Amino acid sequence: MAETASLGRAIDIAEPAPAVSGLSRSAKRRRKRKAAKRRTESVKSRLEAEIPTVAATEPAAAAVNQMTSFPFPEAPVGYPPGALEKKLRPRDGFISLKGKSDKGVRWKSPVDLETAILLVEQRAAVIVNASTIRRLYTNKSFKDYIMRRDHGICQYCGNHGDTLDHIVPKSKGGHTTPVNCVCACYTCNQEKASHDAEDYREWKRGASTPGTMGRSGNERLGVTGEISGIPKGKRRRRKRSRGRK
Repeated sequence: MAETASLGRAIDIAEPAPAVSGLSRSAKRRRKRKAAKRRTESVKSRLEAEIPTVAATEPAAAAVNQMTSFPFPEAPVGYPPGALEKKLRPRDGFISLKGKSDKGVRWKSPVDLETAILLVEQRAAVIVNASTIRRLYTNKSFKDYIMRRDHGICQYCGNHGDTLDHIVPKSKGGHTTPVNCVCACYTCNQEKASHDAEDYREWKRGASTPGTMGRSGNERLGVTGEISGIPKGKRRRRKRSRGRK
């Protein structure tokens, strides 16, 4: 996790293989799918290689201190400026995001160009073609990866963790990516809510009081823009009132 920033390379925006004359349209599609699959496996293998090791001979307390001393994941660097913008061309104003459910059902969803670039930069997706990106993990396999990467240790208190927490909450524009997610126990996940992850970790150590997520946390992960909406409590009351009618 500590070396995430230095390992972000433009490995999934390589130039596509030159087209071979004489191939049918279906054969060309198969070549593109195979190339995208190779890029997917390449990114996954690099993510697996970044998993920190904790010596089995170390006492449990030392292992916990080692894991919780790691900094939170940082947004990878290394992409040439404007490289992704040149490789991705929205169709009808959107980029198609493809993926699979836990049961193997294929799905497709439109996303804006800014979100597509963020997903590729934070290694949650790879480029299939100029107007399509593909999710690397299903929901279940992504959670399994985060649990293995963090060794099932809550990154806030050091106890056993079995939930995913977003460093930048979804309510503030965060996404489910390897850079923006860490392992957390249920208690810390609920207590943190929409607080800044760094502030909350310090508060758990007794060093400070948790504050709301600041601009620094969003900028660190490349999240911009303001999020507006109806508070959850009001949404619930409105739904109940509709039911009574």
